Amino acid sequence: MKKTKLLIFITAFAVFMTIGIQAYESEQEFETGCVDENTAVTYIPDISGDAELAGESFEDYILENLRDVETEIDISRFNFKLGDINELTNKYAGVIYLNYDVYYALTGFNYSYYPVSGIISTIRPKYYTTDKNQINAYKRQMELRLNEILSYTDDSMTDIQKLITVYDRIILEAEYDNTLTRRTAKDLLIDGTAVCSGYTTTLCALANKLNIPSGVIRSNEMNHIWNVLYIDGEWYHADATWDDPTNDKYSRVNHTHFLKSDDWMTDVGRHYGFNKANADSTKYDDAFWNDVNSSIITVDGKMYYVIKTGSSYSLCSRDEMGRENVLYSFNEKWYSSPNGFNYWIEAYSGLCYYNERLYFNTASAIKSVDMDGKNPKTVYTLEDEKQYSIYGCFSDGNLLRFGVGKKDAPNSGKKLDREYIELDKEPEYVAGDMTGDDCVDVNDAILLLQYSLFPELYPISYPESLDFTGDGTVDMNDAILVLQHSLFPELYPLGGNY
Repeated sequence: MKKTKLLIFITAFAVFMTIGIQAYESEQEFETGCVDENTAVTYIPDISGDAELAGESFEDYILENLRDVETEIDISRFNFKLGDINELTNKYAGVIYLNYDVYYALTGFNYSYYPVSGIISTIRPKYYTTDKNQINAYKRQMELRLNEILSYTDDSMTDIQKLITVYDRIILEAEYDNTLTRRTAKDLLIDGTAVCSGYTTTLCALANKLNIPSGVIRSNEMNHIWNVLYIDGEWYHADATWDDPTNDKYSRVNHTHFLKSDDWMTDVGRHYGFNKANADSTKYDDAFWNDVNSSIITVDGKMYYVIKTGSSYSLCSRDEMGRENVLYSFNEKWYSSPNGFNYWIEAYSGLCYYNERLYFNTASAIKSVDMDGKNPKTVYTLEDEKQYSIYGCFSDGNLLRFGVGKKDAPNSGKKLDREYIELDKEPEYVAGDMTGDDCVDVNDAILLLQYSLFPELYPISYPESLDFTGDGTVDMNDAILVLQHSLFPELYPLGGNY
């Protein structure tokens, strides 16, 4: 009997103590802590679907509250304890980095916890602003900009082709913020400048809209953040910030850090101080785009780009099987000084697509060719090509934008001047200029002679416009007239309309 009474007493005491502790913890002043916004992060989202089956996730709950600009968020039901603060920080920061529309929320936060159990009860977010009218206005502008970038992709592209397209657009249009004050996707999309967190969140936003899972990695030792992307069952790193040439080399893009493995990032990519992302696949560590400094354009399944080939530069295409084909080559160098002796090895050409033609730049001109590399035309020539060069180009609707700088621009650290031309305007062609170099010389005469003898081997667009003699045919006589005109233009005018 005594043992029974003792057991009842112990049980009742235990229940009393449990209730008492809970009541005490719920009524007392909480202890508080804070997480700095620069805390290290490695956030890889759960893409297995298990989280959805388990009900509302912590991330979805936090996102909903941040979108409502809540100043206190009760998270007690998720049972995070003080020992879980790193996991909590990763998940909270991941929500902000992966969702551009909560750009006004900092990744740092204050929190309260029960000192006895150590359970974290409340998060108090930090915000850049809580003005909902301003927040919503910026959201609408950001959505428009994201859709503009996505308009350069289409459903016929593979995921990699879509990703490399939006990756290039971010880099081409954005400028790294050397003041280190602009940190969000809003800053990059609307103001055109941000630090690495702005690049990272913007790429997350675009990947999300393309239904490509993404995560983020932040290294405290590097004070740097970048993306991981999920392609064909594997995670890969992508660092758009480091692929954007600075000081702002407007209209230029690199692809060195696009879709790389954990090992490549540490051994070759000079990234350190981060937790690996299980990015074990080395499939793209040596991809062709490593050496491509122009935009990579995808049209009808083929990828187009400009690279250095031997002593010249080539516009190339790559088909679905990975076979490379040289479409057009040019020899003009990017000289490093006005004297014209030394030149840069790299191809400083951009590339864009407009109305069934490819546009690219040499050091002194903007040129275009048909999709097969034929029918070259010069659409713009730099006025002071002795002192300046063109470094890269890209399309913006019907505008072709390009960067101009002095011959030493690649190493001078100076920004490029931003120029543009309208592509809808029909350029004025020089009669008889078939090579597209804005002059009529012996090369045009040779080309026309080859066409007159072997038209199938040396095709020319619109041959009827090359009937300079007016006899109804294009033959050797027209080639001779072009040669005479190149030597003595006033004595031998061309009557054609080429």
